[in-house]
Amino acid sequence: MYCLHLIKHLASLFIKKYSREKKSLRISLYCVTALFSLAVIWLLNLAMSLNLIKTIHLSLSIYLIVIYILSNKYPQLLHIVKLESQRDYYIRSQTEGLDINSIMRKLHTLMKGKKIYSNEDLTVKHLASELEITPHQLSEILNQKIGKTFYNYINEMRIEEAKILLQTDSEKSILSITYDVGFNSTSAFYNAFKKHTGYSPSAYRKKFQKQFHAPV
Repeated sequence: MYCLHLIKHLASLFIKKYSREKKSLRISLYCVTALFSLAVIWLLNLAMSLNLIKTIHLSLSIYLIVIYILSNKYPQLLHIVKLESQRDYYIRSQTEGLDINSIMRKLHTLMKGKKIYSNEDLTVKHLASELEITPHQLSEILNQKIGKTFYNYINEMRIEEAKILLQTDSEKSILSITYDVGFNSTSAFYNAFKKHTGYSPSAYRKKFQKQFHAPV
């Protein structure tokens, strides 16, 4: 029963978007699952007289050797799992009692309606204040619901707006678009745009224009 509880707990930690130690959690999950399987086989052997005691002993010996090797290769394995559990508890306690759906609707209005991301001075504190929550709560909601940090999320909103402007307004300079969508420097805009699209802004505009004017 304890193994089952651990398997459930580790699986729950592993599937969360904000988990940082996926590899350690996966290894721990495999180890506990293997131990649970050995326990089940041992119980079946007792109940049904399957004469598997030698196989069980061999499997247990191999299991202990593997655990020994893993403990040497990943000495912080159990410590990392403990930290992930504590972090999960902290995150849940941060957002407990909040109407997450309502907050997400407000966030959508601020982003799509008011385009608050175009404010180059926008900070997590400012956006959290608009949503009437704390910056920590906002960060965790973005991690849980969208799987992004605040800055990645805001930059993605800005890049999506920039893509539309590059496609629809050929007369607007890239410098103007940079400031229109909320970036405070062309270098920051170019780097973020290349990271999200794989193209520079000028290359993206040329690519779209070629597609638009290509003969049918």
